[in-house]
Amino acid sequence: MKTIKTRSQTKKLAQELATALARPVQTCTLLTVLPLEMRYMIFEHIFAEEAKPKLPHPLMQTCKQLEEEATDAAARILGTKVHFTLKLNNTRRTSWSIRHTFRFRQPEKKEARASPLFTLGRGRTQWRVFRQSSIGKQMMARTKQISIHWLTPSAGFIIDFRVDSPPEIAVYKHWKKPDLRSHVSVDEAYRMMDATAIRWSTRKADCSVKWVDEFVNDLRASWIKLRTEAKGKDSRVRD
Repeated sequence: MKTIKTRSQTKKLAQELATALARPVQTCTLLTVLPLEMRYMIFEHIFAEEAKPKLPHPLMQTCKQLEEEATDAAARILGTKVHFTLKLNNTRRTSWSIRHTFRFRQPEKKEARASPLFTLGRGRTQWRVFRQSSIGKQMMARTKQISIHWLTPSAGFIIDFRVDSPPEIAVYKHWKKPDLRSHVSVDEAYRMMDATAIRWSTRKADCSVKWVDEFVNDLRASWIKLRTEAKGKDSRVRD
C-alpha cells in the first residue's frame, strides 16, 4: 500500500470507505494496516466534517479494534458539540423511565438532529444501555450542555457545565394546572424544582453519567416526598 502523506489523500480514502463499509471485513483490513495517526485523520474527517454524522457509525460495527478507536474519536471530536436531552416519565409510582436524544451544534452549519444511540421497541430510547456503553460514558463526559425534560409536570432544566465553576441550571416551566393524581399544586412543584436547581448549582462538577443519575435520583426523591406530603394534607382535609 502506498504511503498517504497529504490531508487530501486522507480525505479521498475516507470517501472511498463510504462504499467499503458495506463490507465490514474488507473495511477492517483496509484500515488496520494503516498507522494509528492515519486512522485518526480519517476518523477526524468522518466525524468533524460530515454535517450529520451517523451514530453509531458503521465503522463501529466492523471489528473490535475499529469499534474502540472510532468510539474514542467520535466522543473526542463530537462530545463538545452535542446537546443531550433526557426525558423523564414519572407516570409510574415506583420507577421512572428515561429516554434520551441528542443533536449537534456545529458553527456555521444548520443544526443536525440525531436519533438516540440505543433504542428499544416502539421507538423508546434505552438510557440504561447508553449510560453503560463506552461511547455513552465518553460523550457525556465531554458534553457542555444537557436538558432534562420532566414530562409530568411538563417542565425541566437546562444545565450548562462550566470549567472553573459550578454548573448553571435554569428551570423552565410549562405546567398550567395541578396534577390531580399526585395532589401536588403547581406552586409546590415549582418551588421544589427551584430548590433542586439551587442545591445542585452550588457544587462544582463536570457532566457525566454519574452526575446525571444522581441529579435524577435527587429529583425523584424530592418529588416522592412532596407527593406524599400533599396526599397527607388532602387526607387530613377530608377527615
